[in-house]
Amino acid sequence: MGGLKATFLTDFLHTVVALILLIYFSLAVLTNEHIGGVSGLYEKVKATNDYIPGNYEGSLLTLKSKSCKCARYLTLNAVLTTPQLSYSVSS
Repeated sequence: MGGLKATFLTDFLHTVVALILLIYFSLAVLTNEHIGGVSGLYEKVKATNDYIPGNYEGSLLTLKSKSCKCARYLTLNAVLTTPQLSYSVSS
């Protein structure tokens, strides 16, 4: 077996294995008795007294920091310019 069919088959198989591992480890962490699920994890993160300079009110759980705004603009720029580059390169 070789060629394009084998390429797509192995790509699919590796993706399925990676997703199964991600789901398994995510559920293993979230169902751990020390964490207490998603709400327990949220409460534990909120309970930390870490102050992060540059974040909105020093919070760990924010999307209003300067670095987040920079990452948002870079991602938006990459998403909007990638299709234009792929069309301009093809002749």
